[in-house]
Amino acid sequence: MQGSPLNRETLLGLAMAAIGVAIVAASLGIEVLEQGGIGPRVFPLAGGVAIAGLGVAQALSGLRERIQQVPVSRDFLRMLLLTAVAVAYLLGITYFGYLLATAFCAPVVLA
Repeated sequence: MQGSPLNRETLLGLAMAAIGVAIVAASLGIEVLEQGGIGPRVFPLAGGVAIAGLGVAQALSGLRERIQQVPVSRDFLRMLLLTAVAVAYLLGITYFGYLLATAFCAPVVLA
């Protein structure tokens, strides 16, 4: 990949942006039963927008620097694990509610 603008930081930023967009799309599927106020989809939407925005910022930062190889590192594997936990958390909220999903996912993230 000599001379390519897609270095490791750019690829991870694009992956984060895609994950953020997926979280926003999944959050829009959360049913709101009440009108007005903060509903159950506000926090997942805010998190998804934040992840997407930070991913775009990281991708733009990565475009400025160029490296020759894109190694798979432990950081990438950690990102995949956290993505899996985030998806499991969204599914848990959908099927089991906020309290149970948080009770099972928070210790994994905080460990």
